[in-house]
Amino acid sequence: MLEASAPARPAKDYAGLIWALICGAALLIAAAAAIGAYRIAAVATEPSRPVAAYLSALQHGEASKALKLDGTKVTSADVLLTNKVYRSATNRITAYKIRGSEFDGDRASVTATYTQGGTSRTITLQLRKVGRYAGLLDEWRLQPVRLGIAHVTIEAPSTSTVTVYKGADVHPVNGHLDLRALPGQYEIDVSSTKWYDGGEAGISISGFGTSSDDSSDVTAELTQAGNAAAFEAVNRWITACGASHALVPPGCSFGMSSQGLDGVTLTNKKWTMQKRPSFTVGLWDGSGWPVTMLEPGAASFQADASAGDRSGTVTSAGTVPVKVGGTVVFDQSGAVFTSRHWYSETELQNLGGASA
Repeated sequence: MLEASAPARPAKDYAGLIWALICGAALLIAAAAAIGAYRIAAVATEPSRPVAAYLSALQHGEASKALKLDGTKVTSADVLLTNKVYRSATNRITAYKIRGSEFDGDRASVTATYTQGGTSRTITLQLRKVGRYAGLLDEWRLQPVRLGIAHVTIEAPSTSTVTVYKGADVHPVNGHLDLRALPGQYEIDVSSTKWYDGGEAGISISGFGTSSDDSSDVTAELTQAGNAAAFEAVNRWITACGASHALVPPGCSFGMSSQGLDGVTLTNKKWTMQKRPSFTVGLWDGSGWPVTMLEPGAASFQADASAGDRSGTVTSAGTVPVKVGGTVVFDQSGAVFTSRHWYSETELQNLGGASA
């Protein structure tokens, strides 16, 4: 006896089941993709991301990128904040690590450690909420980071040019430079001439928001030719004073009072330098190279004298001290010595007198 077989299921029922399975799988894939995208977006919008990008830019010498990330405004005066100069700097940030984040409403702070010159330092950077990503996730913007300040004193003539890595010229104000700088070691070079060596120094900025120390100051020093020219200029002045025929040589450090010589006519007046003063030329002091006396010299005076029908010789009562002091500067012709002012009118009357 034959058994009856089950009736066949319509083909459209199988097609519906297949489409249901396909749609279900698609929904699962879409959900997984959405979750993945959300997680990626959540990571991308964490406040630590801008901080990491900022420190990474500095690690790779990209000063302009870092300053754009934190919104620091840069002007033409910020010669240390260019890529060219910063990439030439040494002792920059070589590594960093994000340590954690804290939130306070629309504000966030991210703490990181970084390595500079083999030293580990910690910094906390501030961020501000600027919107929401896809209407779901907070977006954060890094706030301007406090930069270091390179304080440099340039003890050199105002005509000197100060160059940073031979790529950026800067102009000191009253002999001082105050330049914003990122962490690193910068080299400055002051222009030199035949007469003086401007010198060079390193500017060290350790970390953020710090200042350079006094080791970055630069003082111009006379070259051998400059020192010789300075001594020659001072000695010319001493010689010219000694060659004067005046009782008080103008602009000089010695002289003789006319007290007791009323009615006396002097002719053939002559100074004789018995001993020249010794001196030294010091370092640049802001206005020039100072000339300081080590030991005074000595000079004597003699002249023919006549008064009515009488005549004779007038000489100084012994010798008078010859002093020296002032400042040497250089122009196109070489060294120029300017003596200090020596006598007031009252002091002139107290100079040593003469004897017949």
